[in-house]
Amino acid sequence: MLSQSQWLDAVKGRLRVRSDYALSKRWAVTPSEVSQYRRNRLRFPFAVVLDIADVMGIDPIEIIAGLEYRRCRERDRERVKRAYFKAHCAHFVYPNNPGFFHRKKRFFG
Repeated sequence: MLSQSQWLDAVKGRLRVRSDYALSKRWAVTPSEVSQYRRNRLRFPFAVVLDIADVMGIDPIEIIAGLEYRRCRERDRERVKRAYFKAHCAHFVYPNNPGFFHRKKRFFG
């Protein structure tokens, strides 16, 4: 589960930009706001989460659940963790195997 700062770095890498200023232009926010996202003083707005998910090619709930896991109460952590891993595992494809595991045939002789 990535932090906001790690998500910013991942998006910058995917978009091949070097500065937070370029992200601020893309999201139509001030560079100060991007700096505050990086330091966890502001949360990502929903529109920014949607853009990050689009750029990274993932489900937005993976970002939301990953960020909320650190902030949620202890009694809710297991539920948030399940939502995160459900979204995260949805990207894996297991061809020709509805049971997710491929069994090798063993030949004797």
